[in-house]
Order: sequence, then C-alpha cells, then structure tokens
Amino acid sequence: MRMWNRIMMEIGLRIKTYRGEPPTKPFNDYLIPRLFNKLINQLGLSDVSTGELRNQSLTTVKSRDGEPLAAVGIAHIIYSSSKEATLVSQYLDKYGLIFITKVLKTRASRVNVNIIVKKQGLRELSPTDIKQIAMNEGIDADSINLEFTNKPLHAKIYASNNDIFITSANLLKNSLTRNVETGLMIRNQPQHEIETLINELRT
Repeated sequence: MRMWNRIMMEIGLRIKTYRGEPPTKPFNDYLIPRLFNKLINQLGLSDVSTGELRNQSLTTVKSRDGEPLAAVGIAHIIYSSSKEATLVSQYLDKYGLIFITKVLKTRASRVNVNIIVKKQGLRELSPTDIKQIAMNEGIDADSINLEFTNKPLHAKIYASNNDIFITSANLLKNSLTRNVETGLMIRNQPQHEIETLINELRT
C-alpha cells in the first residue's frame, strides 16, 4: 500500500501532522484484528479448523480525529485494481463521488468503478448527476457505474481484483474527512471469492 500521506497529497486531502511530523503508516496491528475476528470467520476468509487467515496479508487501518485514513484505504483499492473496482456503501454523496473521480484521475491507466448503494442511499445526489460530475472532473463517464440493491444494505466493502477493504466508512464527506473510522485491508484474496461476496450484496 502506498504511504498514506503520498496518497492524500495526490488526491488533494489535507495532511495533519502529529507532533510536528506526518505519520507514514495508518495501521494498528494489535487492536483491530481482535474486533474483526468474528467478521473474518463469517466472510470465509479464515480456515475453519485453525481460525488462521488463508494466505492473506492483513492490514488494520485506524484513523485519528481529522485524518482521513479510511479514504486512503478506499483509494488503495482503486489504485490496486487492474481493470475494475467495486465499492459497496450504504450511502453516497457528492463529495464521495468527487473523491472517487479524483482518485481515478491520478491513475496512469483506466479502471472501471462499480458503486453499489442501497435504495434511497444517495445524499444530495441523483443518478443523473453521476455521469455529469464524472465528465466535469475529466473522467470518462462510462467508467463509473451506479447500482442500487433492494437489500437492507449496511455493509461497507471496497474490493479490487485481489484486495478487500472492510470498514465502517461510507462514501460520505464526514466518513472520508472527519469521522474516526476503522477497517481491515485484506490482500491476496482469491478473485472468485471476492466476486461471490460482492454478488451476495447485489439485488
């Protein structure tokens, strides 16, 4: 994963210093895994017999007040996607959409982004705004696809071809810039398992 402050600079987010220096890694490898063990087991990411992660690299992300580290995790998913990224969020607002377009603009090659939200999950945003905002930001409008699910969606899961970021953060301004959020970045997950998980969240 790219150093978080580099990502923040690339997409125009403010870097907050801590004791005069910006931290270079937003991870806590002690606390968060203990909170997420049950979720990891339920998602089938661990071996049932041993409880150990199956050949994955697990990174914990824990933000501090005013430091948008969950946003960096989502940016990493888009950066690490070879062709397509899927962003599952309960809610999406204009800031969240513009954030996605800014990340896409910093990529050297095109990637398609599928955004899945629950019905009534748009905040101060309409489906017709999606393409227009993308074009205004200089992004191919066809590279962003919005889907609605009829399920009572509460999950926030962001997935590339082989990485999954499971977090408390929605694609909303407060989640991406202000709230204290936590999450797990799980790398090297088999692609078919990622696809199965995402399809279960669709209609």
